[in-house]
Amino acid sequence: MRGVRRTSAAPSRGVCAIVRWADAAAAVEACLATKLRAIAIPRLNLGRFRWNQDYADVAMALILMGLALSTAVRDRYRLDAVGVSLLILQTLPIAWRRRKPMRILVITGSAITLYSLLGYLGANGLGDSNGAYGVVVAFYTVAAHEPRRRATVAAAVTAGGVLVS
Repeated sequence: MRGVRRTSAAPSRGVCAIVRWADAAAAVEACLATKLRAIAIPRLNLGRFRWNQDYADVAMALILMGLALSTAVRDRYRLDAVGVSLLILQTLPIAWRRRKPMRILVITGSAITLYSLLGYLGANGLGDSNGAYGVVVAFYTVAAHEPRRRATVAAAVTAGGVLVS
């Protein structure tokens, strides 16, 4: 092996090392080729429309609000301006849940607690369960995006609100 120039790219431990190095190089090339094929998959061109999380949050808030209001109308809940505004406050703030998660949880939690304490119940004597989805989503956002200590405090306050209502 005299006169053979060694490079730092390939280890020099005999014939077996050369074979292992060749296998590793082939594996790297195969991995890169797979990645390039994945990138080359044609994508659906939606023009100027770009979907992001804000649009998803707005869509979810509107769907939850529509579900809560339609359930209240279908089940003939007592609906007046205060009841409708509390139902909207239980669900619509979800559109801003990623920006201020604790504030949104306070707003939705306060709205559902007031809704229950003011006696807005259905004809069957039970509360509106579809309005509660907003609080569930807001609580999930706090648990996912806030530090553990703040999320624990939020869980305790939310549990207290559930017990009161």
